[in-house]
Amino acid sequence: MENIDLNVWMLVAVFIVTFFTKTYGVIIGGASFILQPFLLAIGVPPQMAIAHDIAGTNGSTISGLYVFRKSGSIRFKLSSYMLPGLVVGPFAGVWLLSVVPASYIENFIAVVSCLGAGYLLIRRKSKEGLEEAPLPQNWSLYAVIYGFFIGAYIGFSGAGGGIVTGLVLVSFFGLTMTQSIATKRIIHALPFITSAFGYLAMGWLQWDLFLTVFSACLCAGWVGSHITLRLNEKVLKVIFLSAAILMALIILF
Repeated sequence: MENIDLNVWMLVAVFIVTFFTKTYGVIIGGASFILQPFLLAIGVPPQMAIAHDIAGTNGSTISGLYVFRKSGSIRFKLSSYMLPGLVVGPFAGVWLLSVVPASYIENFIAVVSCLGAGYLLIRRKSKEGLEEAPLPQNWSLYAVIYGFFIGAYIGFSGAGGGIVTGLVLVSFFGLTMTQSIATKRIIHALPFITSAFGYLAMGWLQWDLFLTVFSACLCAGWVGSHITLRLNEKVLKVIFLSAAILMALIILF
């Protein structure tokens, strides 16, 4: 795929948009719903827009993991059972991206987001997301299956993946909002890395654009994770619910 001619001002605009979208993306998820259309609007082809969004997000993963690890909010044991699927899934996702329209899978993600957000909305007065609950029976098997599912989706598109992962970690695995946000960083780390290698092999990464997105994400991960740790669980739950419903409706309509 041919390189896109991007001048300095366009790269500055990419950095600014990426920084702000990925900062709230660390907290909520759904940053790709803005960044990918923005990249398309400045002339980046669809596959390259997805590739730079996902590959560049490794920056926020690095800085976010550093901050959240020091806070003790990451649940490493749960994440470790998702490891096999997170390694294999992205390659399946990159292959799907080359043969299946992204709208098909995005609509599925929208439905899942609506159902999950609706469930949490109905139980908004419960302690889900506010206090850590015991893991469900057979949780390790479910973690392996979900690891492949989210790994494949990140390789395919990634838009809304953070919201879906957050809903699953809170509603199904019983994590608090802060633990969910922190654990997402390590769950998504491997798919982001393996997807990046897949995109590189496909010739979809352009170095000036990638380094711009990556550096903006690096800054966003640092800022977003510190903001998360300063907000209480109730505030995070309200913000997350609102964003999940909004992003799902954006995809559907």
